Amino acid sequence: MMSRPVGLPNQTFGNSIAANGGFTFQGSVAGGVDFNIVGHSPINPLDDLPKAAFNAQAKEHFPSCLKNTRQSLLEEIEQWADGRGGKNMYWLKGMAGTGKSTVAITIARRYDEKGRLGASFFFSRGEGDLASTQKFAMTIAAQLARNLPGLKNHVNKAVEEDPRIREIGLSEQWRRLILKPLSQLGERTSSQPIVLVVDALDECDNEKDASRLIQCLASAAAVKNIRLRILITSRPDQQINYGFSLIPEDTHEDFVLHDIADSVVGQDLAVFYKHELTHIARRFSLDDSFYSDASIQTLVRKSGCLFIHAATVCRFIEAEGILAKSFLIDQTNVEYQSTHPEKELYKMYNVILEYSFARYSTGTKAAEIHSLFNRVVGSIVLLYDTVTPTELATLLAIQEGDIRPMLHCLHSVLDVSDNRNKRIRLVHPSFRDYLLDPSRSSNKDFSIDAAIIHRNLVFCCLRLMKQNLRRNMCNIEEPGTRAVGILKSRIDELIAHPVQYACHYWIYHLEQSGLDPTKVVEINEFFRNHYLHWLESLAWTRQLSDGMSMIRQLEARLAQLPADSSQSTAKSTWLQIVLCDSPGIPSSLHQTVYDAMRFFVSNNSIIEEAPLQTYCSAILFAPENSMIRKMYIDELPRWIVQRPITYNYWGAHLQTLAVSELIGATGISSDGRLIARLVDKTLQIVDTTTGREISRLQEEISDWSIFSLSADGRLAVTGCLHEIQLWDVATGKKLRELSIDVDIIIAIAISLDGRLTAFVDPQDTVWLWDMATGKDKHRLVGHSDAVLSIAFSPKSQFMATASRDKTVRLWDVDTGQERSTLVGHSNEVISVAISPDSRLVASASWDGMILVWDVATGTEQRNLRIPAKDLGTVTFLPSGQLRAYELFDSTLRLWDVPLQSEPRHLWNMAMCQQHNTDIAYLGRVRCVAFSPDGRLAASAKDKGAESSTVWIWDVIEGTKKRTLQWPFIVYLLALSPDCQRIALSSMGFYIWDAATDKTRRLLTHVNHSRGVVTFSPDGRLAALAGTTLQFWNCDTEKEEGTQYFCENVWASAFSSNSQRIALDQDGDLRVIDIITREEQFIPQSVGKSLVAIAFSPDGQLIASMSMDNMLRVWNMSTSKIQHKLRIDNWIKHLAFSSCGKYLVTERGKIPISSAEPRRAGNLFVSGNWIQEDGVDIIRIHPDYLENFAFTSGNIVAFHLQEPCVLRVDTFAPKSMIHEEADL
Repeated sequence: MMSRPVGLPNQTFGNSIAANGGFTFQGSVAGGVDFNIVGHSPINPLDDLPKAAFNAQAKEHFPSCLKNTRQSLLEEIEQWADGRGGKNMYWLKGMAGTGKSTVAITIARRYDEKGRLGASFFFSRGEGDLASTQKFAMTIAAQLARNLPGLKNHVNKAVEEDPRIREIGLSEQWRRLILKPLSQLGERTSSQPIVLVVDALDECDNEKDASRLIQCLASAAAVKNIRLRILITSRPDQQINYGFSLIPEDTHEDFVLHDIADSVVGQDLAVFYKHELTHIARRFSLDDSFYSDASIQTLVRKSGCLFIHAATVCRFIEAEGILAKSFLIDQTNVEYQSTHPEKELYKMYNVILEYSFARYSTGTKAAEIHSLFNRVVGSIVLLYDTVTPTELATLLAIQEGDIRPMLHCLHSVLDVSDNRNKRIRLVHPSFRDYLLDPSRSSNKDFSIDAAIIHRNLVFCCLRLMKQNLRRNMCNIEEPGTRAVGILKSRIDELIAHPVQYACHYWIYHLEQSGLDPTKVVEINEFFRNHYLHWLESLAWTRQLSDGMSMIRQLEARLAQLPADSSQSTAKSTWLQIVLCDSPGIPSSLHQTVYDAMRFFVSNNSIIEEAPLQTYCSAILFAPENSMIRKMYIDELPRWIVQRPITYNYWGAHLQTLAVSELIGATGISSDGRLIARLVDKTLQIVDTTTGREISRLQEEISDWSIFSLSADGRLAVTGCLHEIQLWDVATGKKLRELSIDVDIIIAIAISLDGRLTAFVDPQDTVWLWDMATGKDKHRLVGHSDAVLSIAFSPKSQFMATASRDKTVRLWDVDTGQERSTLVGHSNEVISVAISPDSRLVASASWDGMILVWDVATGTEQRNLRIPAKDLGTVTFLPSGQLRAYELFDSTLRLWDVPLQSEPRHLWNMAMCQQHNTDIAYLGRVRCVAFSPDGRLAASAKDKGAESSTVWIWDVIEGTKKRTLQWPFIVYLLALSPDCQRIALSSMGFYIWDAATDKTRRLLTHVNHSRGVVTFSPDGRLAALAGTTLQFWNCDTEKEEGTQYFCENVWASAFSSNSQRIALDQDGDLRVIDIITREEQFIPQSVGKSLVAIAFSPDGQLIASMSMDNMLRVWNMSTSKIQHKLRIDNWIKHLAFSSCGKYLVTERGKIPISSAEPRRAGNLFVSGNWIQEDGVDIIRIHPDYLENFAFTSGNIVAFHLQEPCVLRVDTFAPKSMIHEEADL
């Protein structure tokens, strides 16, 4: 079952990033000025929710507690808020309608007047973001920053340190935006407590988030330099109770609102009725008898303890105008029978509806009115966000003139304004409960069938998207325009709110509708005609992460449908749904949705960054036989004149995520949703779907710590130096700490329920500990070498261990006895996992194999080879699907592993291995070199872990001329001036003669893994720099000249006259005159090694690329920097053009002077973007980025199994608006 959406995601746009996201090199000037072509933006503002505050426009008319009502309660709350006692939280709980929100808004207004209100957040289900915690921390931070002196700078600093902070999880946002900034304030910031008000927490759609929020709020007690008092109101729901049970009792006071004595509540209700009825009497010129004491007491008795009942009665009486008196008489003359207060409230709703539609209770109009009521009011109570009457009319395809009279009849239960821009809201959520539960209504004409309403909304959403979605929804000019660079006001103007709603929620409505998607023609048409437009729209409106969840849920549902799924039927006369086995709907809807899901997963980060890349990068790099690619290939821009080769099918490889600063060990939850990584002594938790950090532990841990996540990702366990710690992943809080008799831990695991922990010591013994008692339960001995991985079965009945001894062993948890030994791998076993039903065990090994074993028999069931470079972890998803994870070079790759002989989806392993080019898995291009005339290039690419492939390219044509298969990794290479030889640095120095196809090792007495090799421009010498600098005469094939001692050399270059050579010397430039043997040092003062060096043709300038990503041009005469600029990536090849005006790199040409224009018709690759004239035009897919070889002119070349070239018409305009007009 799909979970209810948690509100609209982040929709704030507007920072000062250039709209295209690109930068130009043409700003180089004399002097020491930096030109940053990487950096992004000034800081994005916090994406807070002004409408969540107590004083938001929508709450302008919300009443406070009347004078002389709720006196004792308000006094108690104020005494607590003023510092009585040490508890920093006050939980005001009560059933629906008892006046919790009125108390909350009263306290907020009073403390705002006192200057002591820090922040407020009023939850509201059905109002998008107000039903979610997604923006809670940002909203509270923004309000606190405005209300507390000095806090704004600390909050701004937190955002500056991580501009994507609004995309991480609630707990981590709370820590960085609230706790840390508050702890940095001075102790005298406020002498009195600061109040936070959180109202209607039960209105948060995600119960787990509500529970997590309670824990976050409780953590504010740790801030000592400023006292916070947090008022929380909610119904006493189970999940809210559970959330409070997780925090210490001494942190919160509780008050049950509906337990106040009836006499006290009755007095308050009488005051309220007297106040409201007096106002109504004056408005309609009624005499005093209208609100007699007897009438008021009757109404008080009928209201029980529910203020919402009283408020609804008064709203309805006032709405009736001149009929108010007769209605009041009717109500007070009815004999009152004591019932549960909520039942009396539902009776009141029944009376209001019957009274409002009394004139339509019979006759031909009755059915029509009740049908309209169901469509209009039913939609209002079931929509996941609020809408205006105009927007509702657009969504439902009903004339606004037909909707407004209906809404006018319901002013007492719906908040409807004459302002066309004001959204419709329920006066109280109990009205929703009344309509959706038939047992609460005595008139079935007013009961809402939720499934039917959801069905209608599905079709309304599909219709709206069909009518409005198109390519380039926001009329953006440049294809690389970033989503964050477009103002929200522009998005809302061009993508109307009803269309945004349809895009965001149509699958949620589908899930609740009971429809069989395979029988709905419109769904198939949507995927064929508007799927990419939908992705683009979600990206502009910052809802793409929800879109990912929706498409995955839809695919999972289709996978579960039987092949002969039956036809659904409609239950309403006004909702006619055509569901049939139509020839227009192929039986492959699941295949289409699966392909669409794979397309989404593969390109999520690209589309999120720059939505128009949906039609450029995403289509361009999708598999040739992807159904989505074939459907939308005509949307590819016409200025892409040659498409690169792509693999044929979606393979086992699901997704590549950039995981920056990945360090050593990692842990992955068995559901595959979370990965833990250790960065700077902090354990960070990352969502594998988005690659975003969602949480981190609140305390530092040792760099030597070993850690693991529980199967559901709820708990983390860390171990190091005689200690084991148990952590709550959501909050980052430490739950338990145990002392153990082991100093070094090799591997560790935690059971699903957190009750047991297993870890391995250096003597290959597996220790099993009971976390509750803190005692050693068993010591498991049997492996003959180190145990590298541990897994518990879901119910902790047995566990599995994987070892360097090439075996997997199964152990009984209760007895500690070995059950069986699984033998089959040919190398050490590095990971093990147990299926959710405990029937299967999967193991991964350095032999590249994944084996699947039957637990009962101990026999091997499946063996599969994944073409991964560094296979790391296997896990079972809750569905039973097996997934593998590869961690390599700061990237995380996800693999889907089939368990059946016939895979469930569109691919199979044999097909992948036979037909795919395995683009993501072949290794990276390590080095590139060009010939002096730029017509030829050489590239070396890893082939597996120990060998390389070297190609010679025709740069103009983008074709391969020669191939060398090399048995070692090639670290650097150089082309001789005549292009007849290639020098290689690879476990020594070698020369490959391309004419004879022979290789020769140089300086056989030198044995080092890497070094630097360079040809002199006259072709006579090859300079070899390892631990020494030596010269090889290419004519005599002998050593020549003096050896120079050198160390840690990463780059070298000859001058154009071949008389000088420049070397990297621990980050400084060392220039040696080969003839005079004079040396010149040019200190760079950056402490970073150089990776590329080049002399200008006249020998007056030297260009250097250093590991700090700075490209510098030095004046040899003055030893000073003449130009410098920062770029995204290290340059592998660096040379001056023959005219000396440009730097030639494998990424394109860079003008040295700002006065020198960039040559038209040339591309440049900056980071992961292909640029033209400094403007981003195509985002390179992560699977292709490591395979990038070079760009020259209008081509970008990739070194795959075969040459792969992307060619762009650089003279064609890159306007996406122009493209749109041509389609």
